[in-house]
Amino acid sequence: MGLQANASRTTEKAFWVLTIATTFRLMVINVLSLHFVPIMVWKGMAEPQAAVALGFMSLLGIPLRIVLGYLGDRTGSKHGIIAAGMVLGTAGIVALQLATDQWQLWLFVVIFACMQSVIPLNWTLIGDFFGRKSYATIRGYMAFIYTLGILPAPSLAGWIWDTQHTYEPAIWGISAS
Repeated sequence: MGLQANASRTTEKAFWVLTIATTFRLMVINVLSLHFVPIMVWKGMAEPQAAVALGFMSLLGIPLRIVLGYLGDRTGSKHGIIAAGMVLGTAGIVALQLATDQWQLWLFVVIFACMQSVIPLNWTLIGDFFGRKSYATIRGYMAFIYTLGILPAPSLAGWIWDTQHTYEPAIWGISAS
């Protein structure tokens, strides 16, 4: 009975850690994706160039997702790859905040593409922890929770811009998450 109780607590802990981490990651991605062009313009990039940067980031994410997925499967270090992606993403957001030159903005684009590319590994962890039988149910519960968590973030970032004419507090806020 003791082993079963410990396994249950471990499973519950895994669920909450994955759900909370996913909520924060999606909050950052949603804010930066929705406000990407205005943020880049605010940082000094021309609007057409910012749109190209957004497209380049999405294009770069295609091979990165494949490579990182392959590495996660072959090395067995999905946790490590996800953690490295999140640390890299946080460094990229700080770099965005401190950027004063165009090359720094493009560096952020590459770093952010890397961070977004660990997303598929997150979903494989659900299968690893909970199995295929419960996958859809677990994803459904997680989606309900993280959707409630991420809904206000892009609007709050927009409100910050509208009232303060800067994205600085919003970017520092998401870098802390």
